[in-house]
Amino acid sequence: MRDLPPLQWLRVFESSARHLSFTQAADELNVTQSAVSQQIKLLENFVGEALFIRGARSLQLTNAGNTYLPDIQSALRILRQSTRANFVRSDADRITIRSNWSFSVLWLTPRIASFMQTNPGISLNIVPAIWETDYSAKSDDIEIRFGTRSGREDEYLLSQRMSCFPLCAPSLAAQISRPQDLFRFGRINSLGAATPWDSFYELCDVKPPDGLQQSELSTHGYMLAVEMARCKLGVMLGLSFISDALLASGDLVRLFDVELEIPETYYLKADRSRLSDNENKFCDWLLEHGGVA
Repeated sequence: MRDLPPLQWLRVFESSARHLSFTQAADELNVTQSAVSQQIKLLENFVGEALFIRGARSLQLTNAGNTYLPDIQSALRILRQSTRANFVRSDADRITIRSNWSFSVLWLTPRIASFMQTNPGISLNIVPAIWETDYSAKSDDIEIRFGTRSGREDEYLLSQRMSCFPLCAPSLAAQISRPQDLFRFGRINSLGAATPWDSFYELCDVKPPDGLQQSELSTHGYMLAVEMARCKLGVMLGLSFISDALLASGDLVRLFDVELEIPETYYLKADRSRLSDNENKFCDWLLEHGGVA
């Protein structure tokens, strides 16, 4: 047989093996699922062995596939790094980061100057993301997400423990001396985050007075919830780890010492073996200043 299969077949194999999904590989490579399946079959015919065990709703590597994968990943990495080093000079110093919107504004922006000062030749392109669909299907992106980490090897915690606590404008805070007073003001909900007011009230062991129905404002964006609180529309549950800038500005103040622990956290998602040297520099800086794992 010929010594080497076509490079595209190897790219399709590597992506399918990494995701254990032909569908996700198709999304990543911007081809159809049937094209992925066909090219995997062609590769299997070329090497003379099955590389995947296909189930009704699952995909697993065979022993041959498991043995083949590390070498293919290493070869593709060498090709990618060599191409970047020798030819892709215009973009070599430009890093694109897809980042959770509130993290970008409240944590990254106040600190990014230190990275720029120590890496003067690098340009950053920060793309804000609110929804899961705002993130790219490309596996070589640097992404900063908020949610429950899946435990994959390409995910790195930026905060070990996350909690929430009441924040409001100073003029409202002057009227609140105990958790029971919160029922006199509207509560602001940031949907999509596990910060339920009912759980906070339960933690404080308080209940609304009989017949009182607390007003409520809900939004899908954490930064909009911050603006609502700044405009004295009520009290929000602020997130630890990103609230330092808010509290330092004095626009919002924290109420009480009670914190409600939540399951979500901020984390870096990046396959570092696929990144350029400059991209890895940014990841190192991010983990040094905020990371715990």
